[in-house]
Amino acid sequence: MAQAVSLALPDFLHTELPENPLCLITDDGSSLAPALAKALSAEGWTPAILRFSGLSALVKKKPKSFAKEIALIELSSSEESELQTSLKSLGEKYGKIGGFIHLHPVSSESSESKLEDGANAFLKQAFLSAKNVSSFLKDAGNSETRRSHFLAVIRLDGELGMGSGQFGAVGSGLSGLIKTASVEWPDVFCRFVDLQPELAAEKAAKCILQELHDPDLRIKEVGYSDSGKSGTSRMTVQPKYIRDLTTSKPGKSLIEKSVFLVSGGARGVTAECVVKLAEAQPCSFILLGRSSMKEDPEWAKEAGEDEMELKPAAMQALVDLGEKPTPAKVNQMVGKVESGREIRKNLERIRNAGGHAEYVSADVTDAKKIETAIAPVVKKFGPVTGIIHGAGVLADKLIEKKTGDDFDAVCSTKINGIDALLESINPKKLTHLLLFSSAAGFYGNAGQSDYAIANEALNRIALLFKQNNPKCHVTSFNWGPWEGGMVTPELKRLFEERNVEVISVEDGTHVFVEEVTSSGQENPIVLIGNSMVVPNGSENGLQKWKISRRVSLDASPVFQDHTIGKNPVLPAVHAMSWMVDACEQVLPGFMLSSCQNFKVLNGVKFDETLADEYMLELQEVKRGKGSFADIEVKVSSQSGLGSSSAKRPRFHYSTQVRLVQQAAEAPLHDRIDLSNTHNLPGSSFYQDGTLFHGPKFQGIKQVLNIDEQGLTLECRLPEISAAEQGQFSTQDFNPFATDLAFQAMLIWAWRFHQSGSLPLKTDLLEHFRKVPFETRFYLSMSVKKSSATVLNANLFLYDEQGLMYSRMTGAEVTLSQSLNALFGKQ
Repeated sequence: MAQAVSLALPDFLHTELPENPLCLITDDGSSLAPALAKALSAEGWTPAILRFSGLSALVKKKPKSFAKEIALIELSSSEESELQTSLKSLGEKYGKIGGFIHLHPVSSESSESKLEDGANAFLKQAFLSAKNVSSFLKDAGNSETRRSHFLAVIRLDGELGMGSGQFGAVGSGLSGLIKTASVEWPDVFCRFVDLQPELAAEKAAKCILQELHDPDLRIKEVGYSDSGKSGTSRMTVQPKYIRDLTTSKPGKSLIEKSVFLVSGGARGVTAECVVKLAEAQPCSFILLGRSSMKEDPEWAKEAGEDEMELKPAAMQALVDLGEKPTPAKVNQMVGKVESGREIRKNLERIRNAGGHAEYVSADVTDAKKIETAIAPVVKKFGPVTGIIHGAGVLADKLIEKKTGDDFDAVCSTKINGIDALLESINPKKLTHLLLFSSAAGFYGNAGQSDYAIANEALNRIALLFKQNNPKCHVTSFNWGPWEGGMVTPELKRLFEERNVEVISVEDGTHVFVEEVTSSGQENPIVLIGNSMVVPNGSENGLQKWKISRRVSLDASPVFQDHTIGKNPVLPAVHAMSWMVDACEQVLPGFMLSSCQNFKVLNGVKFDETLADEYMLELQEVKRGKGSFADIEVKVSSQSGLGSSSAKRPRFHYSTQVRLVQQAAEAPLHDRIDLSNTHNLPGSSFYQDGTLFHGPKFQGIKQVLNIDEQGLTLECRLPEISAAEQGQFSTQDFNPFATDLAFQAMLIWAWRFHQSGSLPLKTDLLEHFRKVPFETRFYLSMSVKKSSATVLNANLFLYDEQGLMYSRMTGAEVTLSQSLNALFGKQ
């Protein structure tokens, strides 16, 4: 399921401009294009404007003017050849393009639902433009220190369609193009940006520039909305969970009188889902397809079911007709026979399950033809109450190899198809709208840019339809690859090697029925399976990055609950997670394995010593054939008076992070013997000043045992939102859980030394999996050495079965009784 997630404003990745900093901007006819061109010029870019044919007619006014020095290309047609000629002329005069930002025109009507309508027509133009600038962007970005970019900017609702405003859903298919481009062009920074329509041009341009410098390559799409004087709010969409392909009994939201119009439903995966649905709730189905359903011709009646038996029979039939049996003719004849047989077989399966089914042949993109074709069946079954849109066309090629015809065929079937289906029936009668989208759209997939565009548009169409028809059950199924069909046994093995989940027919159809028949619905976008994208290791040498961040308490309010004395302090484990997350940002697809030799050199306090800016320096020191990367990380700020050149760096934290593509199997820790425990309430330590931590950090529920060798705690963390975590929100590592390890050391230090403590270092943190919020887990500490001034210990975090979350070796804190008063300990 997809969920909206709040994001902090991005950090700043320090890079050089491409050798030729020419940035092509498509004009959207608003004041944003001139504002963006001006802002890019101020950063050293040379902007050039591309104005598509028909823009003036769309916006119904004269487009905004630009500074005289800015090149302007005005196209007189939508032909790709004219675009190519114009780009060639631009390159001859200004050099190669180093950046491309497509500003999508605002739809004048939210009812624009076909590919050809209004602003939607510019979707194809953006696609063809991306195709024709791809080689320039890849050349410009193929450098360790330079970044080229491809951004698509649209004005939906500022929340990627997850909000409550009306918007043109079709243009959001650009998100699929961006995600696929990021897979096919790993050296080009790609980002889809949704700006709230009310966002002023200058603010909007600032948002776009912020994204250009974002180091986080895990993010592919963001939304910006106006938050008043405080600036802008930023968000993205992430999978909340990947739908478990298991089992619960279906509900009963369907009735026997339900009538489904099903595109692509007579064959393949869609047919399997329909048969399963008929078994769960017998109702009526009108199956719509392109193929005509005819009885087998005479030559095929005596042939068997197998293709190898049909082909010789087809060849003989052609010979008997005096024709040459070419492979194309033979395959066409065999294909028609197989298609007809499959349709008849699936109709019989539905009827045997207790349902009613009829097949009609019509173009799924033509509403009038659909309405005419289904009219006799509607008279027989009753009005259509549900739509299942499973029709789809593939034309898999890399973006550079795609054609306009490919785009039309693939996108029209999905986008114009759902529009025609809705036009052909009375939508007020609908109780169910079920769309077959794809994980290729949600995540992006090489070779499927047009398919990703179509399916991302379907996702927003689902969101918009649900918003306007809240009583209708709307689901857009983002399917991963299904077993059988196009997934051969060889391809299945390849997917398994890459940890790509392949959906069995049994599991997939069960999930479909479970979702369709459920009575409650949390979100229309359902994810089944996972990303098919394989992390792409850079072909450059060992890399390095410089990332700056402006830290503030307002941006991370959770640290109000980590106050020592009167000043909030950045917890040491959050500094560690900051460095880890920076590494994961620049190497998407890799995850934390360990932190080695972590040191607190000079902690960060939210007081007058807080620096204007903190710099993370990342240096890759070792790489293991794409399986792991070791990165040295340092956090520093500038100190001293005078000019910036005279200031010296002040180092705050350092560590070496190991990232891996596949997490290690979590080891087992000895399980707790609950029959021999002290059961001291954890709340007492927060109340008496032993621990200074506020509510968000109060995860210790009980001290189960404590002695000179160590202690064991029962823990449970309260839920903390991404907005509260702010700048220090992470994906795969929970620093609040690791902070409990240092809280455990505080409890032990007070019990045996009557001293407070602060973290100094950790020799090694091994991470196996993330500790979830609102879940009981345990923490054990084993003392290695202690004195009046230092405590060194090993700590283990694990679940009720003893399966470890993480292991800390050589964690060390300094002890001092002078800290007691700061902690409120009397």
